[in-house]
Amino acid sequence: AAACLQIQINFTINANVAPNTTITNCANLTSSQIPAQQSCATFVTAAPAPDLCLYKEICSPQTSYLPGNTFRYRLRVQNIGSQNATNFNLSDVLPAGLTYVGNQIAYSSNNYNPACGGVGATPWAVAAPGVSGQTLTWTNLNIAAECQDFYYANCGVYGTQGVTFHFIEFDVQVSADAPSGIIPNTFTGSGG
Repeated sequence: AAACLQIQINFTINANVAPNTTITNCANLTSSQIPAQQSCATFVTAAPAPDLCLYKEICSPQTSYLPGNTFRYRLRVQNIGSQNATNFNLSDVLPAGLTYVGNQIAYSSNNYNPACGGVGATPWAVAAPGVSGQTLTWTNLNIAAECQDFYYANCGVYGTQGVTFHFIEFDVQVSADAPSGIIPNTFTGSGG
């Protein structure tokens, strides 16, 4: 009495189920003490595909930076899809006022937020980016599929702890002529 019971059941969809198939699964409760009950969940299968989660942060962020300061960006990438992400590219267009310095390291971890520097993490074989003006491009990257997209609906710490996190860190320097104010910076994934 006055208690709840939640049962979670994980399952695998057979490989021969076609994409866009509607699947309904119902649970039935029977008891001698309460009326019979039924609860159903319905979802539609998707075609197998990679699905990248991207997140960018600054290692050891400060409230402000001055011209000449160097700081470290960290890109975080996950594949929460149901198919390997192969030969995809990442691109980061640095805003005016920032200069790529290098010192890249790449690694993977089961932790969404390991200490910057990759200490204790597994190396991820990623070549240095191609640099063209302010654009940094990492090409031909690969991340295996580890899960099904519908189960891991969110990026980062919110729901994807079982999926490997891949990181790329590199240094940038604030230029002498950098404008003052907030300078947003994002990166994108494409291909594969």
